[in-house]
Amino acid sequence: MQKILIIAEAGHNHMGYMRHAKLLIEEAKSCGADIVKFQAYNADKIKKPWESRYFELKLSEHTFEEFKEIKEYCDKIDIEFMASAFDLERLQWLREIKVKRFKIDSRSVNDIELLRDIAEKREATQEVIASIPYGDYSKATALQKYLPYSKRLYCIPEYPAPSGGFKFDSSFFPQRYDGISDHTIGLEVAMIALTKGANIIEKHFTLDKGLPGPDQICSITTDELAQLVSFARKLEEITK
Repeated sequence: MQKILIIAEAGHNHMGYMRHAKLLIEEAKSCGADIVKFQAYNADKIKKPWESRYFELKLSEHTFEEFKEIKEYCDKIDIEFMASAFDLERLQWLREIKVKRFKIDSRSVNDIELLRDIAEKREATQEVIASIPYGDYSKATALQKYLPYSKRLYCIPEYPAPSGGFKFDSSFFPQRYDGISDHTIGLEVAMIALTKGANIIEKHFTLDKGLPGPDQICSITTDELAQLVSFARKLEEITK
């Protein structure tokens, strides 16, 4: 069995505070996660100031220098940094800080400009991981055209996602998907996916579910993250 990648999604849960972001990085490392993931975006290109979640997104937005600092901190404590880039400028930021992988979020699977830029400029060693919304490839035609070799995550882009939306039949892994981007509450869906052959699990995590922010409800605690990592490593061991 190939190594299982556990991606700890910090997302917006740091609420824009660099110290909080670094605490999340430290906890992800302590729990044994392989990757800690952030989101690189310009809130004004995603939402209007009067729309819901605008100020939460604006608060969690990072500058290039902040991302550089975050990446350097990840390198210092030896955990991989990854981020979803929502536009070409931030995609270039990720190149400049030398990310190992590119992550395509579910809203960007048909962003032709973004996907073509990754396809044309990525280094041969840089892997691409993409979240497929509702597993519907008809909604990811640009991804299939420009990045057909990307690793595929089944994703239900709801917060929280219903656990009943995942139906792991015999061909789910690895024929159609390499793993899941899991927004359900708890660990059950992620653990079941691992037993069915998933080798990538992306899961939001938090230091405290009581903190403000829209993703806290579908985030796991650090104790749960450690439990997920332990389960994945034991599964690797017994299925060699």
